[in-house]
Amino acid sequence: MTIGTRIAAARRAAGLSQEALAGRVRVSRQAVAKWEADASLPGADNLQELARALGTSCDELLTGSPAAPGREQDLVPLLKSMQALLESQEAGRRAARRRGLLAAAVCGILVLALLGAAGGWYISSLDALRGRVEQLDHRMAGIDGEIDRQLASLRAGIEESLRQQASIVASYDTRTEAATPQQVRLWLSATPKESAEGLAASFSLIPDGGEPLTAEGAPAADGSFTATLAVPLENGYNNFRVLVQFTRGGTVQSEELFSEYGFVEQFMPTVHLWSKGATASASGTDTARGGVTLRGSYALELTSAATEAGGWPEECVVELLEGDTVVWSEEVDVSDFAPKATGSGANQQAEQISGMTLPEQPMPDLVLDAAKTIRLRARVTSSNGMQAEDSLLLWQAK
Repeated sequence: MTIGTRIAAARRAAGLSQEALAGRVRVSRQAVAKWEADASLPGADNLQELARALGTSCDELLTGSPAAPGREQDLVPLLKSMQALLESQEAGRRAARRRGLLAAAVCGILVLALLGAAGGWYISSLDALRGRVEQLDHRMAGIDGEIDRQLASLRAGIEESLRQQASIVASYDTRTEAATPQQVRLWLSATPKESAEGLAASFSLIPDGGEPLTAEGAPAADGSFTATLAVPLENGYNNFRVLVQFTRGGTVQSEELFSEYGFVEQFMPTVHLWSKGATASASGTDTARGGVTLRGSYALELTSAATEAGGWPEECVVELLEGDTVVWSEEVDVSDFAPKATGSGANQQAEQISGMTLPEQPMPDLVLDAAKTIRLRARVTSSNGMQAEDSLLLWQAK
């Protein structure tokens, strides 16, 4: 969110119109509209009036983070920098518009002069003039674009300075430790910006699915707090956020440390099963039983885990399920995944493949019960015991 969107959100939460808020801050409604549209920034005095009128703090309006006592005045220089940035941006745009008007005026004067001339010279000169004006337009567009890029970079730098100033964390660290087929241990460390006696910390992992995980932080000699979370190797924990919370007395402050995407996937091999015309259809030879027959073929692709902790595919089986019952299965040779020694002597090392696609395989010649759902399933087990599977729905029970 930008400063403008935070002001607008706080105004709506307070049940105020732009006119009502303008009256409390003693500015025009147009000024409030410009602040909310990020067309301008409130001055330091106006920002404090805004915070009072909206029942919040300057810190929260500028950064979106909860107020930190004693830091309101520290934000004033950064606010002034952002005001200067917006003013310079507008000045750059005004200069670009002036250049455009000047170019148009020059073009008009030259065209009028050319109208007094005659013949082919007039036409060729007009074409040359048109080309020069187009070149000037391109150059001006390039200059204006470069100004916008530089201003965007400055804006990003100022916003990052605001974020860092509002942060309650001086530094943090994380690493994954021993993995089992059920979970991965995630080690966390965070150092508060301000250490004080009686300060406590806790870490929380908020997944997209599954239950949140929380652990108390243990204080270290260097002023940091550390904790270890056992992250289940389940789909619900593939994407998550990690937060730290510092508590002292009745004051509680929290901040997001980082986000993870595809966390579980990196510790597991993957298997992809897809159809090569594989189908199941009603059988005309067993209508009394209501049977279905299988046709076509399937293909299979396997890959190792993205990290060494995940291991490589060690076993793989393809199964045909009638309901929940396995009625057919076939082992798949995945021995090529195992590391192989190459070279000799001091140059000897282990190499292994990271992925393979198995040749197309025909569907088994079976007649199955049409009253049950029929699926083809591929399951792979890695060298460290982790499992992954994929399936194809061939027949849906009515």
